[in-house]
Amino acid sequence: MIYDKFADGYDKTLAPFEKRFLRKWREEALSYLPANQKILEIGTGTGANFEFYPNSEFAAASEISIKMLEYARGKTDFIH
Repeated sequence: MIYDKFADGYDKTLAPFEKRFLRKWREEALSYLPANQKILEIGTGTGANFEFYPNSEFAAASEISIKMLEYARGKTDFIH
């Protein structure tokens, strides 16, 4: 899987962009999700959105890259 090859350096590569604008965009976009509902994220990558999920009844994230999911698993403590 091509995305498995990028997983190790994905967060580090995007870090400058996260700091400058992506983090703000993620936070704003996900602030529109209703609280106490079910969330399904398709293409979760390394889980960068997890910290911005609202309190939810249930959250599920999918990703075709096993390596990306391994990194995402480490970020699940953000999920309420």
